This record gives sequence, structure tokens and C-alpha cells, in this order.
Amino acid sequence: MDTIDDDSEAESDDNAAKKAQLSKQRAEQEKKKARKKKKAQAEKKEKAELQSLAFGIGRGVKAGGENRKAGGTGNDWEKWKEKDQKLADVTFENDMEEAILLSKMDFEQRKLLREAPESPKGKKSSKKKDKPHTLSINEFNQLGAADVKRFCNGEEVTTQVRISESTQDHSKPDKDEFFQQIEEDTRKALRREQILDSCRDQASLSSVQSILVKEELGKKDKELEQCNEEIQRLKEELLAVKKRNKRLCNILAQGEMREKAEILLEMEKVKQVNEELTTQVQELVEQLEQEKSKVHHLTDDLRKAQKMCAELLRVLRAQGPYQ
Repeated sequence: MDTIDDDSEAESDDNAAKKAQLSKQRAEQEKKKARKKKKAQAEKKEKAELQSLAFGIGRGVKAGGENRKAGGTGNDWEKWKEKDQKLADVTFENDMEEAILLSKMDFEQRKLLREAPESPKGKKSSKKKDKPHTLSINEFNQLGAADVKRFCNGEEVTTQVRISESTQDHSKPDKDEFFQQIEEDTRKALRREQILDSCRDQASLSSVQSILVKEELGKKDKELEQCNEEIQRLKEELLAVKKRNKRLCNILAQGEMREKAEILLEMEKVKQVNEELTTQVQELVEQLEQEKSKVHHLTDDLRKAQKMCAELLRVLRAQGPYQ
């Protein structure tokens, strides 16, 4: 019964250790995924900022003679370029350090697997829930990746630690050379990446500027063509307006000549009528004078007749009573 209980407890411990290990692995995977996602977002954001800055520089080049803020955009571009370079270097160094650590762990694990004997499988079923195994800090630091996993599972790692310690002196030169080679390769790769990044930045900047200049030249050519077409159209309209004005001037001149001729004819007619009327008035005046003279003579004759009548009446009155 005790052995069954011990086996069940060992299995439960194994299950708990496996669960803990799985949870750790999942946490590490989630961290890696989050790190990659964050890195991708940062790279995407930086690319967008670089594109906006590049096109901002293009607009500054377009309005270089009119806008005084072109120098400010250039300074911002330099700052962002330096910032992006630093960030790229830091991320590359972090990636290289992570790769070096993984290579170290892989190297130690392979060394231990080659030199250390495998533990028998029967020990897993017969292990009991004893006091937790403890290690010093130095011993824990000297453990490899496989030893750390075994230690987390509760297995004995003292023999392996001793073996690794005994083989440490023999493998130390190889390790030093290996890590020195890795560091040298890392420095070379970093230097090569920096050179490539600088070349890419210069090439991309020059290509972007050339593309922007070509686009601006194309736009200017289109604007010039439109201006030439507009000038040609305005010239044609001006010629048409001149022709129309000339026709109108001719029509107005002809109308004025006709009006002048008609006015002259009317004036001649009026003069003739005036002359006729003046002659008629003169004739009427003469007739009036004649009539006045006739009336004057008649009034004189009438007065004479009246006087004669008055004298006759007086004479007759004077002679009347005697008869």
C-alpha cells in the first residue's frame, strides 16, 4: 500500500511538474508571441512614420522656394533616422543575444547528453516524496537546459552536475573558443547589418527623392501643357472677338452712314417745307396788308357816307316843319 501511495504521489508530482513545465512553456511562448507582435507593430509604425517623413520631405522639396519649414522637416528626418537606427541596432543586439543564449544552452545540453549517462527509467516509478532537493546558486547556474528541466521535475541532478563539473575543465577551451567565435560572428553580422541598413537607407532615400522629383516634373509638364492649351484657346477666342468687333464696327459705320443720309434728306425736306411756308406766310402777310388797306378805305368810305347821311338828315329836318 505504501508503494502504491508513493507511486500515486510520484505520479501526481510528475503531473504537477509537467503541468508547471507546460504552463511555463506556454507563458514563454505567449511572451515570445507578444514580443514578436509588439516588434511587428513597432516596425509597422516606424515604416509608416518613415514613409510620411519621406513624402513630407518630397513636399518640402516641391515648395522649397516658398516654404521656409523645409529645414525643419530635414532635421526631423535626421532625428527619426537616428532613432530608427538605434532601435534597429538594439533589436538586432537583443535578437543576437537571445540566439547566443539559446546556442549556449543547446551546446551545454549536447555536451551533457554526450558525456552524462542517462538515468534509468525505473527510478521514476520508485522515487518517493522526500524532502525537496536543494542546490546552491553556483550549482544551479552551472546546470544546462536539460538539467534545469529535470530539476524542475524533481529529479536528481547531482551526478550530472558532478560529471559536468568534472568535464568543465576539459570543455572550457572549446566553450571559450565557441563563444568567442559566436561573439565575433555576432559583431560581424551586426557590422554587416549596419552597413546594409545605411546603404538601404541611402538608396531608399535617394530613390524616394528621385521618384518624387520625377512625379513633380511630370506634374509640371502636365501643368505646362495645360497652360499652353489654355493660351492657344484664349488666342483663338481673342481672334474671334476681334473679327466680331470688326463686323460690328462695319455694321455700325454702315448704319451711321445711312442715318446720316436719311437725316440729310430730312433736313433738305424740312428746308424745302420751311421755304414754302415762308413764301406762303409772306403771301398771306401781303394779302393781310391788302385787306387792311381795303378795310381802311372802306372804313373811310363808311365814315364819309355816315357824315353825308347825317348832313342829309339834318337838312331834311331843317326843311321838314315848313312843308
